[in-house]
Amino acid sequence: MLSCRSLATEIGMPIPYGPAMRNGRKNRGFKDLRGKPEQAAAISEARESPMLRELLAAAALPAARLFTVGCDLGGHRLRGQRKFRWPEVKGGYIQFALRDYAEATPEEYLLEARSFEDLLRPSSRGHRWRVVMHLRHHCIFRLGQAPETIAPTLAVHFWASGFDAAAALMSREALLAALKGNLLACPCGDI
Repeated sequence: MLSCRSLATEIGMPIPYGPAMRNGRKNRGFKDLRGKPEQAAAISEARESPMLRELLAAAALPAARLFTVGCDLGGHRLRGQRKFRWPEVKGGYIQFALRDYAEATPEEYLLEARSFEDLLRPSSRGHRWRVVMHLRHHCIFRLGQAPETIAPTLAVHFWASGFDAAAALMSREALLAALKGNLLACPCGDI
């Protein structure tokens, strides 16, 4: 089962961004790893997830349509008055930019969000996934020698539920595998 929704905000962020601490979590900052798949797969956020390592490596390939500008993983157990059938949750987010980010439009990111959802839906059978596609309109790119550019990005926030931690983890890895499939195939045409 897949629950998917989209939202858009004017809130942007600088890319690259530096390390920061927030709510007890450490953000290690952005490093431009386009064209460096081995280094992308070795970032510490991907240490606990073989599929995130594969996805980051695929996004760093020179031929990938999208590259990553941020990611993180986490998990928690649902608590409350009632009993939950699927109490364990493993999730995270991956923020993407189109390879040609300086020319990309919000409409192109909406097409990407739809293609992500279309590829996730059949893969979600037997799972409990929740996904939020977050279009961020005003990110400030300062990459390499390229001129500063204000452009959109797409953050994919995801949660996979399971009856125990192992089931939730397995479900999250399946979700990441489905997301990786979208990086390698271009169902929405040449963007």
